[in-house]
Amino acid sequence: MSFNIYNPHIHSNIDLNLSSWRIFNTNIGWTDKLFQNYLPNSTIDIKSLKILSHPKVLSEFKDSIVINRSLVDYRMSDGRKYPEILEKFEPNSRYFVFSDDMQWEKFPYKSMVTPLKLATIESYFDVINSCKLFLGNLSMPMAIAYCLGKNIVCEFGLHDRESYLGDIKYCNNITWFS
Repeated sequence: MSFNIYNPHIHSNIDLNLSSWRIFNTNIGWTDKLFQNYLPNSTIDIKSLKILSHPKVLSEFKDSIVINRSLVDYRMSDGRKYPEILEKFEPNSRYFVFSDDMQWEKFPYKSMVTPLKLATIESYFDVINSCKLFLGNLSMPMAIAYCLGKNIVCEFGLHDRESYLGDIKYCNNITWFS
């Protein structure tokens, strides 16, 4: 068995489209969509959902805030809440993680954080698993934080807000701003 990212430019067979759940019932949250599509008869209580466990914890990130902000404009708010949240952490415990240099270049609060360029998905898991709080918009690092059951402050852009607000009822560890 293998997993591949679909490429519409070459002939690819799709045995199972893992993103098909996204297009159903656009008026409900993502977790509800997943449950309706894959677990329609489930009675699982998923408060404080933790999908994955990751054994590695890096002590230097124990009391830190880890931030990532994708470059997709519609996933961003005006960002005014970032300083207020960042100021709750010691200056030497604020990290902006990225692998795309442009994310760092476009982040408006560079003076408040330490840049941390990560080269592997495993390094994202190590750092995010070790932090006290993850802050950012919808991105791969946010998905990692969500899967690890981390405390999260999510920045919603206008496009994402309606689809994700329903998920708050499933998670005791997520707050948001828009």
